[in-house]
This record gives sequence, C-alpha cells and structure tokens, in this order.
Amino acid sequence: MLMRLSKLAAPVAFAAAFAAALLGSPGCGRKQEIVKIGAILPLSGAGAEVGNQYLHGMALAIEELNAADPGVAYVLVADDGSDAARAGVAFSKQLMSDRIAAVVTAGDPAALGAGPKAEQEFVPLFANCNHPFIITMFRDVFRNSPATMTLAKRTFAFISGSLKAKTVALLYSDDPPGKLVAQAMKNEIPSSGLALAVSEPFDAAGADPKGAVGAVLSRKPEAIFIYGRGSSGARAVAAVRRLGYRGPVCLSRELVSSAVIASAPDAFEGCYAAVPAVELARPLPLAERCRARFNAEPTPNVLLAYDAMMLIAKADRARRYGESSLVNALKAIGDYNGAAGAYSYAEREWMPPVYMTRIEGGAPVPIR
Repeated sequence: MLMRLSKLAAPVAFAAAFAAALLGSPGCGRKQEIVKIGAILPLSGAGAEVGNQYLHGMALAIEELNAADPGVAYVLVADDGSDAARAGVAFSKQLMSDRIAAVVTAGDPAALGAGPKAEQEFVPLFANCNHPFIITMFRDVFRNSPATMTLAKRTFAFISGSLKAKTVALLYSDDPPGKLVAQAMKNEIPSSGLALAVSEPFDAAGADPKGAVGAVLSRKPEAIFIYGRGSSGARAVAAVRRLGYRGPVCLSRELVSSAVIASAPDAFEGCYAAVPAVELARPLPLAERCRARFNAEPTPNVLLAYDAMMLIAKADRARRYGESSLVNALKAIGDYNGAAGAYSYAEREWMPPVYMTRIEGGAPVPIR
C-alpha cells in the first residue's frame, strides 16, 4: 500500500499510525498502474475522530485491493478538510500535484469546499455528510452514507403510516445546519401525507427551550420531530416531556447516541428514530483487521469509508476495461453488497438498510 498524508494531517494523533509502504514488483515485466484516491477529511478540531475513522476504513480497503491485484497500485492522498476554505485549497493541490482519480470527503465543510472544483474538473466526489442538498448542488457527487433527510423521510413515513398521525410539529436547533435541515423537512413533510402543525427553533447554544416547546404544544400536534445535536437537543427532548406531552416524539439520528441519551434517559425512553443498520450491528465486519492494523475498534464510519473505496475501485476496474469514464462507471454499479450491508442504489446514492427504532433502556431497539 502507498499512502501519503499532507503536512496538515501530520499532527493528528491517529495519522501517526499511517506510513508509506513499498510496493512489490508486479512481475512478468508488467507495468504497474498507479491510481490515486484523494481523501479530504476533518483531521483536526472537533471532527478529527471521524476523519481518522475514515482514514482507517480507506486504508483497510487499499491494503486489500493492492494485495489482490499487483498490476494496479491504489494510493491514498489524505489532507485536512476541517473547514470549507481549507478543504478547497487541499483539494486543488491534490488535483494539480497528485492527479487524483476520485475523492472521498466526510462532513459538510469538506464536501462544500471540494464540491465546486470537483464539478469543474469532472472528478467524482463521495460526499458523506448530512447536508440535505449536496447531491443536487454538484453534478458528480456520490454518497454511501444516509443523510439526515433520508432518515427524516423514513421517519415521516413511519409517523404517517405506522403511528397513523395526521399532523407533526418540528422543533429544530437555530444554528445554520438546523435551519437548513428544517427548510428541507418543511418541503418534505407534505409528501409523506402529513400536515405541518408548527415549526419552532430552539437555541442551539443551550438556553432553556421552554418557550419554543410551549409554542409547539399549544398547537396540539399528533407527533413531534426534534432535530438537534448534543446537550441543547437533549434539553429540547426533556422540555417536551417536562411540559406534559405524551404523544410520540421522533428524533434525528444526531440525538441517538449513548452520551446524549444518558443526559436525560427518562425523557428519551420511548422516543423513535430512524437509524442505519450499520450503527446497530455488532460485531462489526473488519473488526479483527482494524484491531490488528490500528489497535482500534471499527466504527460505522470505518465501514462506510471502506465501502466508498471499494465502490470507487469497482468502478475504476470497469472504467479501465470498458473504456468508460469513472463517473459513468460509478453510476452503472447499481445495488451493492458491502461491509455496511446491502446498499440500494438510486440517483448517485448507495443507501444501506435503515431501521425504525424505539429507545428502550437507553439504546435504540429496532421495531419489528
């Protein structure tokens, strides 16, 4: 395996685990083809843990691919994309200096920073992020991680179909991601057969959400959907219960973590959420290899990054032998069985299985 980490990524704790390895000769005088894959990931700041999980997954895939075919050497070129400006600069450098064939990003800033240049240069971009419009914003963008809106659509269908509700209220954080997602949800709710009773923002900085919750409850919705993150989202969930609402409460995936649930366990008990199956499965595939290679347990992000790399490699082989562009070869793959499960393909997105769950005993449990 060959791997190159930029100077930006060098200080990252997990990045020290990576080192360039010499490639063996392909044998029989056959010329070895080098295919460089870019990675623009949050390798510093609050998102560094996710960025390093993606590095782990892509590295495991590259090692496997290079061991299987000595005639092709896949090389990972990784740079920091913790904010959009940094991601844009790093991606331009990868295009000019490294001539990458495709790029994988994680998080909204990396995708938004690399997206315009990827479209201009006809380079396929795997944008695994929660931005609700990233697929439609840029021409050659792909995704194999379910975005917030994909899960929200599943939740709205559940509210309308299984819970038999006719109205839903929306409580959302008032930060930029919350406002963006809320607008997308407002557009989507009617197509699920629901009427939007009311939508109210709550303070993402952590102020008491009592006023916003009270405004929602005054409209007597049959169900409530809460979009938020961390402690401010947990406070919104707790306020809904504290003010006496006894109807169904549905949550965004960002709130379904053990740490957030533990901050208000009684309030979360009985809430519903759409959760990718990969986040529920244990033990995870690649566990042994990940422990041996990085002394770390694999996370769902490791599997998603591994699968993104495998999809690119599959398309690269088809492109090479079928004389197609890499973008067209990716579009032609269709449904795919990967480490994260059986993906269904539609409109440049590979979606792993998603379950509706109910929070029971502090954890999401699939509804059978």
